[in-house]
Amino acid sequence: PSRSMVHSVASDAEEAAGAGRQGEDRVADQLAKALDDRWVLYRGYKNARGEIDGVLAGPDGVVAIEIKAYAGIISADGDHWHRQKVDNYGNPRERGPVADGTGRSPSVQLNEIANALEAFLRRQRAIVAVRRVVVFAHPRSRLEALNALTVDAVGTSAKTVLAVLRQQTVTLSPDDQARIERLIERDHAYFDRRRGKR
Repeated sequence: PSRSMVHSVASDAEEAAGAGRQGEDRVADQLAKALDDRWVLYRGYKNARGEIDGVLAGPDGVVAIEIKAYAGIISADGDHWHRQKVDNYGNPRERGPVADGTGRSPSVQLNEIANALEAFLRRQRAIVAVRRVVVFAHPRSRLEALNALTVDAVGTSAKTVLAVLRQQTVTLSPDDQARIERLIERDHAYFDRRRGKR
């Protein structure tokens, strides 16, 4: 008897989501290998301004991380980001903006959420700067012409996050660090519940 076979082909959105998860996993693995157990990475952190891929908290402070898995040549001028796609031979193809589903560039998305987190921590009397890093984690991402950046750093691996940590001049006490981690967890849990009810 013949068998019927069902073939499914991933949509562009599904492929992009899969690439995004792989990029996030790659960066998380790199951070896990480089940092000790005093550090906590909150993946998929949410607050009133939206969601970012990670918030890293530890003895040297807090870093908000947005991870993109776009192949091609990435450029930025302030909060305006673009990607030049290239084919398998490295030839340039179409050029377009780099933005999330609501049209925010990576820096706008990251800064809105990091600013809200920083303000929340300040209201709770946990005064700590939230550093901001955008990572383009696709193996074929290349950075060019990054001008007037509004985030602390942009890179293609977790090494960029580690470089930002090395620049930190403040060391948190274990008690301050634990309190900040509890506040981040509380803030995320609150907005995660609210988004789930919508």
